[in-house]
Amino acid sequence: MQLDRNVAICNEGMRRSWGSNIGKLLTENNADTEKLACAFAAAGSDARMSGCEMPVIINSGSGNQGMTASLPVIEYAKELGSSEEELYRALLLSNLLTIHQK
Repeated sequence: MQLDRNVAICNEGMRRSWGSNIGKLLTENNADTEKLACAFAAAGSDARMSGCEMPVIINSGSGNQGMTASLPVIEYAKELGSSEEELYRALLLSNLLTIHQK
């Protein structure tokens, strides 16, 4: 569910003009995986903070933290060709570390 919901708002943030459009700005000049990971989290946050009503999966009470804990991990998993199990394990670890830090 976190994967589907947070990726959906990220795609909305990349597709339409929301907020400062940081996600789009980061990907203008042939973005590498690191920039894409940052861009997707920023695009989701731009959409969310600018009034997009799409649901997100939160972490520690924050939708932006939920997106930050998941979207970069999802992008890196795609780039590395990770299996579904590896992706889910990475998301679990990222979410747990975020909760611990919070």
